[in-house]
Amino acid sequence: MINKIKIKLQNKDTKTLVSNFSYLTIIEISNYILPFITIPYIVRTIGVEKYGAIMFAYSVMIFFNVITSFGFKLLATKYISINRDDVKKVSKYFWSVILTQMMLLMFSFSVLLILLFNIERFHNEMSVFLYSFGMVLGNVIFPVWFFQGMEKMKYISIFTVVSRLIYTILIFTLVASIENYELIPLINSLSLIAIGLFSLYFIHAKFEVEFVLVSINDMIKLLKEGWHLFLSTLSNNLYTATNTVLLGFLTNYSVVGVFSIASTISGAITKIIKIYSRVTFPYIAKFDKDKELQILKARLLLRVYSVILFTTGLMTFLSADFLITLLFGANHEESILVLQILSITIMIEPLGGFFTPYLVIKNQTKTVAKITFQTMLMNFVVVVPLIYIFQAKGMAIAKVIVEGFQVLLNIKYNKELILPKGNTKK
Repeated sequence: MINKIKIKLQNKDTKTLVSNFSYLTIIEISNYILPFITIPYIVRTIGVEKYGAIMFAYSVMIFFNVITSFGFKLLATKYISINRDDVKKVSKYFWSVILTQMMLLMFSFSVLLILLFNIERFHNEMSVFLYSFGMVLGNVIFPVWFFQGMEKMKYISIFTVVSRLIYTILIFTLVASIENYELIPLINSLSLIAIGLFSLYFIHAKFEVEFVLVSINDMIKLLKEGWHLFLSTLSNNLYTATNTVLLGFLTNYSVVGVFSIASTISGAITKIIKIYSRVTFPYIAKFDKDKELQILKARLLLRVYSVILFTTGLMTFLSADFLITLLFGANHEESILVLQILSITIMIEPLGGFFTPYLVIKNQTKTVAKITFQTMLMNFVVVVPLIYIFQAKGMAIAKVIVEGFQVLLNIKYNKELILPKGNTKK
């Protein structure tokens, strides 16, 4: 057994998977573990209510991130992975994506301005929303999909760690009281924009990607290709980010803060676990010419993933009291209960991040959109009454119900990964 493991680890593909997994782990540690240093400080310094206001603004920015991403994260990763050795093709596609995203960015900013001047809840925290929008720009000019497609995750790791370190240092340096709360989204945005600009220069210098002027037709073609994935991602975020927005409108910023404290922990754990599907996506895609082998690889990886998810979710449930008290102090009993409920989503939510790329590999983007749309409808059925009755706890319960429903739909359309060959029915 040990010899077999050694042979596997010496395999080139296995080495690449392990390397990419390690680098993406570092990314998520910097994205979610470093905030565990800053967020407790922020909550203690500015209070739960102002923290809730910032999280409310961040939830709105998720929509704009979805608009500007437009499904390119999966499509572009696949294209770059397949054409990585053709610099001309890569350069044209790279700038087609970036310039299309910039066009969508301008549209998104126009929508934000309309919201700021027409909705009181937005207008009252105008600076927070404007500063937060810089995060959307930062995400556009930091093309994670390029590095994923090239299977060079170490560069994402380096840039992300530097960005998070800058953010952490500036938070402790500049945010000293509740009066400084508006600086938090500004610092976050500026750190992302700085790293994004440097990454564009680095891609040109390291990978020889040259600027290519693309036509409107190239942009329209991209938008058409990404349309179904965009609808899927939009629908997905309509039942995630929208829930936080609904929580803010139906209750208040303090309740948003209570939920955000718990979801910060569950979200961090989930994001770290999702590294698994981000690493395995380009790996599975490489076996596109041998469908039977591709299914076998994906089935094995899914089984391993399921064990990891169940174990992590159970550990989170058992340690919820300890985690909340350690990070945020005493008197957060409701957040503890919310985290225990959300620990169930840790067991099931990341499965969607495994199934969706697999459906993209099978060229079933319409199925992805269908699954997510049906999940969105389920969310709208349960979320409002549950928030109205149970507030923060109700939102956590709704998330469990909705994520469970989505997993069942994914299993329905990916039976070959669940059942042995010969037992699947079309």
